[in-house]
Amino acid sequence: MNPTYHGLGFDPAPGDPDAVAQLITRYTAVAEALAGVHPALRRAGELSQDWHGMAAGTFRQRLQNIPSGLDIQERLLRKAVEVLGRWAEVLGANRRLAEELDARAVRLRRRIEAATDEVQDRRTTADLAGTLAASASATADLAAATNRLADLESELAEVLAAARGLERDHLRAADAFADELGEARGGVRLRAAPAVQPLARTAGQVLDRASRTASTLSGLLLPAGTGTTTAPPGAAGALVAAITPSEPR
Repeated sequence: MNPTYHGLGFDPAPGDPDAVAQLITRYTAVAEALAGVHPALRRAGELSQDWHGMAAGTFRQRLQNIPSGLDIQERLLRKAVEVLGRWAEVLGANRRLAEELDARAVRLRRRIEAATDEVQDRRTTADLAGTLAASASATADLAAATNRLADLESELAEVLAAARGLERDHLRAADAFADELGEARGGVRLRAAPAVQPLARTAGQVLDRASRTASTLSGLLLPAGTGTTTAPPGAAGALVAAITPSEPR
């Protein structure tokens, strides 16, 4: 959830670090599952050598029909994890800077409010001065109060300008990371505003494709039946269960 920047009046570093962390966790889990498929299949084949019959033949045949490209999808996911990890660092640093700028802006707005009241009070005093000396003193106080207010307003303008600069840099970085994820998918470059949206969307597309592959492994590994499945006994059966990834939630 993004914080509300009362001092700045806008969010200069949009993005959800928790959502990015969750994506990294999910991508890593699926990549690890895909990485273990082929070694586990080889081991399952070795442990099922003493298993005979029609179901055993079907099982071994399906071991040979595991879809190709699992290693490519694993690399895509690991690349996504690496890109998202770097984005998480940039996002975190930018959000910390945004919070610092917002805290400064909040303090300045409070001081400006007090300084504005002081200017009004000094102006009233100057207007009501009954003597030349009192008028001169009140006018000097009014000028000093007005200068203090102007300085505070100038300082707030600098903080807001820094926040706008942060926003520009942040969105450019988000676009760059989104493009990097897109290129990992096959050279597809993504441009959009706000720039953080295609990042999450592209990441989701990579994960969805890998998840669909993972979810089909169960049907490929287990023999077809009439509503039931027959797994090899003992260690081979345990291996089949271990290498049948579930859809990430």
